[in-house]
Amino acid sequence: MNSKTFEQFNQFHHAFIRINQLINDVIEEQNINISREQLGVFKLLMKHKKMTLKDIAEKQGVFKTAITKRVKKLEEKGFIKKINSEDKREKLIELTEEGYQFYESRQKLLYEGVAKKLDISDEEVDELSKYLEEINNIIKIKETKNE
Repeated sequence: MNSKTFEQFNQFHHAFIRINQLINDVIEEQNINISREQLGVFKLLMKHKKMTLKDIAEKQGVFKTAITKRVKKLEEKGFIKKINSEDKREKLIELTEEGYQFYESRQKLLYEGVAKKLDISDEEVDELSKYLEEINNIIKIKETKNE
C-alpha cells in the first residue's frame, strides 16, 4: 500500500471514529437513555426480526458475552424478549411492541440531533448517502466473493 492510500484509509478511519463520537454525544445530549451499542441491537432486530445471540454478535463484530449483557439490559427494560427456536439449545431474540415504539422514537431523536449538530442540508445528506451506498456496495461484493 502506498503512502497516499494509507493516508486515505487513515482519514476514513478517523471519520468513522468521529461519527461514532458524534452519535454518542447526541445520545447523551438528547437523553436517549440507551447506548449506541444497544441501538445497534435494535437496528439488527428491526431488519432481521428474530436473531440468535450468536448472530447478533457476529453482525456487530463482538463476542457473544458482550451481546448477552446488552440483551439482558434491553430485556429488563421490556424492549426485547427471548423466544424458543427450532434449536432447543439457543433462544431467538425479538423486539417487543414497546421495543419497536421506543426504538422508533429514539432513532428519530438521534437523527434529528445529528442533523442539527452537523448543520447539514438535505442536499448534503443526499450526497453523503450516495458515497455511503457506494461503500456498502463494495463491501457487499467483497463479502459475496468470500462466501
